[in-house]
Formats: sequence, C-alpha cells, structure tokens
Amino acid sequence: MFTAQAGGATWNLNPTTGDWNTAANWTPAALYGGTFQFERAGNLQIARVYHTATLLQNGQVLVVGGETYRGITASAELYDPATGIWTKTGNLHEGREHQTATLLQNGQVLVVGGVNAQFQYIASAELYDPATGRWRRTGSLTTLRIGYTPTLLPNGKVLVAGGSFDTYFASAELYDPAIGTWTPTASMAAKRADHTATLLSDGKVLVAGGFDSAYLASAELYSPDTPVAAPALVSVSGDGQGQGAIFHAGTRQLATSDDPALVGDSVDIYCTGLSTGGVLPPQVAIGGRMAALLAVGAVPVAPGVTQVRVRIPTGITPGPAVRVRLTYLDRPSNEVTIGVR
Repeated sequence: MFTAQAGGATWNLNPTTGDWNTAANWTPAALYGGTFQFERAGNLQIARVYHTATLLQNGQVLVVGGETYRGITASAELYDPATGIWTKTGNLHEGREHQTATLLQNGQVLVVGGVNAQFQYIASAELYDPATGRWRRTGSLTTLRIGYTPTLLPNGKVLVAGGSFDTYFASAELYDPAIGTWTPTASMAAKRADHTATLLSDGKVLVAGGFDSAYLASAELYSPDTPVAAPALVSVSGDGQGQGAIFHAGTRQLATSDDPALVGDSVDIYCTGLSTGGVLPPQVAIGGRMAALLAVGAVPVAPGVTQVRVRIPTGITPGPAVRVRLTYLDRPSNEVTIGVR
C-alpha cells in the first residue's frame, strides 16, 4: 500500500486494483482548497436557447441568436465580467439558431449556418467586429450542412468538416478571412456528423466519432496545406531547453539563477510561431500560474521572433529554474526555465 498526502487528506493506493481511497471524510474543497459554488451573474436581456457564446479578445462574452419565446432571434448581446452586466450589441442580418461561432485571429467572430426564422437550414455566414459592434455578411458555405465541426487553424483559416443535410457528408471546406470565401478541401475517409474536431500541437486536426446511420468509433487526421509551426520559446542553449531567453524587462540582463527576477517583476520572453497579423494574445504560465500579459511585439532585427512582456505571477514557488510555457491558439510551446526569488 502506497500513501500520499493531498488537501489535508491521506490517500492510499492499492497496487493490486489501482484504486485510491481514504478512510477520512473528504470534500472537493478539502482536497483542492477553497470552495466550489455558483454565484449569480446578471441576467441576459433576452431569454434564449440554442444560441452561441464566444469569449472575445477584450474579455467580454458575445451571445448570438438562438430561439426565444417569440421565435428565432437575430439579436446579440455582450456580457462584461467587470460589471456583471449584459448590453445589447448589433443584430445579425438574419435570425438563426444552432449556428456555430468561431473567434478568428483578427478578433472578429465568424457565425455560420444554423436554422433561420422560417425553420430552414441556411449556409450563410456573418462576421461580428467587436471594435464597431456591427455585423457584415461574408461568404456562404459551399455545401448546406448541419452537425459539422468548425476549427480555427494556425494559418488563420477555418476548417468545416462533415455534417449532414439530406445525407451525411465526408466533405470539408475552408474559410479564408483574407478574402471572405469558402473553398473545398480534402474530404474525410468517412462520412460523419455530430463528431468532434480537436486542433493538435502539430497543427493537424483530429476528427473522431460521430454518426452516419450508425455510431462511429473511427478517427482521422487533417493536415493543413500550409502548415504553421507551433509556438516555440527561445532558449539560451538554442535547443529549446533549460534557461530561456527571458530578460529583465527593458534590459539585456537574463533572469537567471544568478540574477533572478522577483515575483511581481516584468520580464521579456522571446519566442517564435506567433501570427504577425493576429490580435489574439498568447498565454504564458510561469511556475504553473498564468502571468499577466503586458505587451506583445515583433522584434525588428529578428524576423519571425516575437517579444512577449509579462509579469511574474504571485503564488509561485521561487527557485533557480522555474518552469515557463507559452500557449498560442490552443497550441503549447516547449518548456524553458527562469530564475525567480
């Protein structure tokens, strides 16, 4: 029997069964610390179902369309976490429910398909611009489909795969925000709808399961025609390991074990693999905690290299080699270290 301590409870591992158990009474709060509960937030201005909710780059949440007690709506509203208040924003050009919504690299939201106010399936698409609060029409899907998956690719395009209408589809298509049109791409090996699609660290998309007159267990991988390298943190050694190219902000001094950064200090991290035209920010974890992002900018003398300025988060355990990892568009980078005291 092996024993471990967690959250003030003693846990025993039975090597025969692989089960963990504890004789003491415990709660999730005791195990993880703190309390777990829901608290009330401000109410939507319109009661709705079958809508979409998208976290915007500015931290607000955009809720779009859906069905209300008056029918399918074209309305949209924004939730501000700072105030807990919902406010109306621009309406869609046409009401829709069961649509999809994808946050693009430029910060706009692509809303596609769904069912309109006449309860007809539609292939049309619209773009929401948070800067203006307005919608504009963009290209429609080449194939009318529901039950598909939309995936934002690292190259900025959106992959729509599978779905169904009169039949099940293996076909897929790509939306290019630069020109606002959809074009067919390679088809899946199997027809499927109501499946899942997951963007992997190498830029491929894993499509799994779904339905085609029977439940499916099969899975397949989509490889973009223009692969984009995953984000990578630059290291002093050049091999992406060990001490990172992380400097005390605004200096040429590395934050090492000999000259560590302090909790609360700002530091400059150098990396590759970030989009030059995108506005979606990277996320940086230092010592297992998210660091506040202060600035992001290209390095003029080093094409393809980006400087990311963050603040060392509180609550981390200082040390000569604290772990640092960056995530961008759901893809994690390699892990390097920084000296913190």
